[in-house]
Amino acid sequence: MDKDKFATMLKTIFDDIEANMIFFKTMLTQNIYPNFSVYLKEAFKMIIFSGIGDHRHNEKIKIGIEYMISGLVGVICLWIVERENYRVDNFIEQLSEIHYSNMVDLLKDT
Repeated sequence: MDKDKFATMLKTIFDDIEANMIFFKTMLTQNIYPNFSVYLKEAFKMIIFSGIGDHRHNEKIKIGIEYMISGLVGVICLWIVERENYRVDNFIEQLSEIHYSNMVDLLKDT
């Protein structure tokens, strides 16, 4: 996946969350489901592993995916809770730079 496709994927994620912002903000801030960010991480991991094949036992990929998803979910949670302070385009640009460089190197060896 090239950088533009990755940015498009991130845009889709942010757009989908924004379309359901009341749900996401409620889940993160009202302590209705205390481990909601963990749930998000697991959902993203399932999506990624389904797209790259079953590499769950490849230590290098497992660590890289965990690192990427933890950061992505952390940034998404920050944006959901403090959305008025941030522009989505800035998040997408920065995440694309960070993750594209690391993920290409990670997936190149699979």
